Amino acid sequence: MSTLEYKQQFFNMNNIEKIKELIKKDNLSGRSRIQEDSYRRSYLMNELRESGMTMVEIGKLFKRHHALVIHNIRQHKCIS
Repeated sequence: MSTLEYKQQFFNMNNIEKIKELIKKDNLSGRSRIQEDSYRRSYLMNELRESGMTMVEIGKLFKRHHALVIHNIRQHKCIS
């Protein structure tokens, strides 16, 4: 799935359950260090943060600590 498709799918979502489905479908809560998976995880965390979610809320969705959310958002901003 391209970044554009990913973005379109994200912005069409209206509730948290669909976001959870996306995380589960793409296994974004896993520990994969594959570049594509890592970028998707960082991208989605950044988009959720920009939509107003707190770091703790985002961390809970991904089963991660809020410090890792901060790191992923910074990484995303460096990449893009």
